Amino acid sequence: MPVDGNWKKATAADPDNQLLSRMNRKRLEGEAIRDSMLAVSGKLNRQMGGPGVHPPLPSEVAITLLKKQWEVSEDVNDHYRRSIYLFVRRNLRYPMFDVFDLPDANASCGRRNISTTAPQSLTLLNSEFSIEAARHLAGSIINESNGGLEEWVDSCYHRVLSRSPSGDELNASVEFVEEQSKALRKENRNEETLGTPFGAESIDPFKGTALTDLCLAIFNLNEMIYLD
Repeated sequence: MPVDGNWKKATAADPDNQLLSRMNRKRLEGEAIRDSMLAVSGKLNRQMGGPGVHPPLPSEVAITLLKKQWEVSEDVNDHYRRSIYLFVRRNLRYPMFDVFDLPDANASCGRRNISTTAPQSLTLLNSEFSIEAARHLAGSIINESNGGLEEWVDSCYHRVLSRSPSGDELNASVEFVEEQSKALRKENRNEETLGTPFGAESIDPFKGTALTDLCLAIFNLNEMIYLD
């Protein structure tokens, strides 16, 4: 029976899901969200073992710390290690994990809270980490593609959501990249202020930045951070 048929049959037989006939929607933990963004952008360092690492903290957090309270790891590759290897301080929770309900390390926790808050969306949309991941993803898409905008969009959906875009999604995404690149060019923005894709310096910077913006938008879809 097709998947849709199974879903309708389970819903009819067990409308309240008391028999657990279908999976409840589950949001990824902050650690899994970070790892997923690194993986799809091609930056995840899969090295195993070793001591905990200290990736850079957001500037607004770093300036509040005492000297040597959080010494950033010298090896840049360590900044992209899996989240399980990030050093944990009881009195300093990694900001991205904190907004996604990281438990208080000063107390035991049998089960994590799961919340939906505005800071979560703001973090995914505006944080330095998210923007950097989007720039890496855009650069990887450009370097591995020989086609045009449609191929870029299709590659982005496959990498982040593991599926092809629908016809409407494809058309809307292509239109967004085209219109966004025109808007950026019209603003006559300095290239240093653009989110140009990493490793794709030969591409038109305004068009490349528009693709980065699309990647960032897709990172912010519920489909990215929820298992359904």
